[in-house]
Amino acid sequence: MWFILEHKFSKEVISLDINAYMLKYVKSMLDKYYVFLHIIHADINYMPFRSNVFTLFLLKETL
Repeated sequence: MWFILEHKFSKEVISLDINAYMLKYVKSMLDKYYVFLHIIHADINYMPFRSNVFTLFLLKETL
């Protein structure tokens, strides 16, 4: 699930993903296109509808 937020010269992409290894893959792909890229991820435990841990990551580009 992806959310893309844009405001003036910055973009934020928020995604929920159950695979933590996708962070490395996404960062390696986006590093080709964006100079300033920060990835922050946090675990969300104890989701009521699922026993797995989700990974939330935020990709931000600032010009």
